[in-house]
Amino acid sequence: MDFSGLKALLLNCTLKPTGRLSNIDALMQVPKEIMQCVTQKKGATR
Repeated sequence: MDFSGLKALLLNCTLKPTGRLSNIDALMQVPKEIMQCVTQKKGATR
């Protein structure tokens, strides 16, 4: 899949103490990793 044109704003408003994984944080891991890969690929092709 080509995610090169993808942009996202990931906002987590969970009130869990630092260091504790919230459900939202766990769900956000997948799109966060996709965006990091897209960013790395863009930097490699420039």
